[in-house]
Parts: sequence; structure tokens; C-alpha cells
Amino acid sequence: LSSCAHRNNLPLGTRGTFVKIEKTINVVLCDGDECKRDKAEIMGSGVVIGKRQGGAYILTAAHVCESQSMVNFPFILEYTIDLQTVDLQERRYRSEIINMDPILDTCIMFAHNLSGPVAKISRRPPKIGERVYNVAAPANIFYNNTVPIMEGFFSGNAKERGVAIYSIPATGGSSGSPIFNSNGFL
Repeated sequence: LSSCAHRNNLPLGTRGTFVKIEKTINVVLCDGDECKRDKAEIMGSGVVIGKRQGGAYILTAAHVCESQSMVNFPFILEYTIDLQTVDLQERRYRSEIINMDPILDTCIMFAHNLSGPVAKISRRPPKIGERVYNVAAPANIFYNNTVPIMEGFFSGNAKERGVAIYSIPATGGSSGSPIFNSNGFL
């Protein structure tokens, strides 16, 4: 675990492309005639992959964006979803889902009024043994201008499971986080 205060030592000039995703699902739960309000808070990580006038496009995991499985119960009378993107200065931006691919576990969001750097995307996949860096908010570790940066190695692809294996630990909040190569490319 490396403090982002050491950013001059990092091969990433792209730490500013990281964003935290916060989703709040407000529900009205009913059991017979008795109803109550409750909420679920989901957090993930993401990366800015494009900009246009009025905001920026964010790449994250589909399971961070997906909500239907959480609200598709007969005892939930109504629900609302508040989706926000949070930048490194802890500014919040209203966000919306543009598209999801549950098979690839990817989601593209649009964060209104978000500006800042855009991650450069690598033209080639990582090589086995290549050093990589992960910028994430695991367990909601995220403070003003501070986000954990973890270092690891690309270990290869588990083709039968359709996943890439990295030697970087992950926990709740890491989902959707970017992995950069040593040149700072996503």
C-alpha cells in the first residue's frame, strides 16, 4: 500500500483519472400494513475514459451499476437510486448509467460537470510478470486528495473463467478500479 502523497515516485501521471462511485438505493419496505423507509449504500471505484461538453465518461464494473437484483422483491413498494461520482477533491457529481455489459462486468456512466484528466488506454494487453498499479477505494479508504495505490504483477488469464489474474488484493470498494501499466496506460 502506497500513499498517494508519494505521487512523484509513481509511474502514473494518471492518478487524477480515478473516481469513487457512490450509489444509494432508498426503498420503502412493506410487511403487510406496516411500511418503513430504508437505504442501501454501495461503493465502488472507476476511471475517467472520455470527456464531452457537460461532463465525463466513467468506466466501472457492471455489478457496481446494477440495481435491479436489489430492488426486485415484492416487499419493496417503491425505490429511488442516487448515483454519484466523487473526484479526488471529494466533489460530487450527479451521474447516470449509459450502458452495461454484465457478461464482461463493465459499465459506462456519465458524470455531469466532471472535468479533469482522461486515462490513456493501452493498445496492448499486459505481459505475464509485468508490473501494474491499481488505484482504488477499498473498504471506502478515500479522503480528500488521498487514494490508495497498490502495486502488483499481471499473472495471466484464466481463460476458463474469463478473468485476468493480478497480484493485487481487492475488497469491497475496489470493484471497477483501474489497473495501469508501468507507463501509466489503462
